Amino acid sequence: MIRPKVILSRAMEAGLVVVGLAVLWAGDPNDWLVVWDVLAAVYVVIWAVRLLRNRREDDPEEWLAEVQGDWAALLAIGLASAVGLVAVVSMIANVDEKFGAPAKAVAAVAALLAWFLLHLGFAEQYARTYYALLPDRTLAFPGSEQPNLLDFAYFAFTIGVSFAVSDVETHHRDIRVQVLVHSVLGFFYNAAVIGVAVGVVTGGR
Repeated sequence: MIRPKVILSRAMEAGLVVVGLAVLWAGDPNDWLVVWDVLAAVYVVIWAVRLLRNRREDDPEEWLAEVQGDWAALLAIGLASAVGLVAVVSMIANVDEKFGAPAKAVAAVAALLAWFLLHLGFAEQYARTYYALLPDRTLAFPGSEQPNLLDFAYFAFTIGVSFAVSDVETHHRDIRVQVLVHSVLGFFYNAAVIGVAVGVVTGGR
């Protein structure tokens, strides 16, 4: 049975996609982008609360139930993230007048939130894959025989900022495929976020 928290996550991801499309199509996208920022921020805060509540001794079956799904679940959060980032880039590229300070702040926050959403999605995907393939140890976390959500978030965000796996070892082809996809997407996301930052500073074109 699908948990209410999972249903809420999927609903919020769908909402992010819809609002992101509204940003792309709206004549005045600023208000819609504010809505997208709020939804994305709530999503990230909920995820952070789950992360803080998660403890090393927790039963994996308990918290894994909140990250149910497979590649479709990753696709949902990835799409929500991508639509938001594309909306911001499009808005900056097509702006006809100088950005005001509020619009700059909204655009910058949206770009950062889109970046966070991508790596949160991959953190959950790594967790699902790891426990689905047991007893094979697809990832080796030093000092963590039973890795929790914090470990997988550490792994995902390390890839996101450095395109490296740090001290975590990969021991399975399925994980390597995911790391490859994650690294390539992360490269383009980082480039887009830098582009947004430049656009915000220069006021558009």
